[in-house]
Amino acid sequence: LITEHVQHTGSQRGEEILANWSTFATKFALVKPKSSDVKALLGHRSRSAAELRVQAQ
Repeated sequence: LITEHVQHTGSQRGEEILANWSTFATKFALVKPKSSDVKALLGHRSRSAAELRVQAQ
């Protein structure tokens, strides 16, 4: 999501977040309605932190 944002807007802050993902990753949280299933919200695919880091780069 951040990568797409940077591609569409040229956001310098987004570029900083991606360049320092290991620092910023802990600052993000999943916010969902109480009755929602996390797997459904994430597209039924669980991704490891390593996959997310690779994707962010």
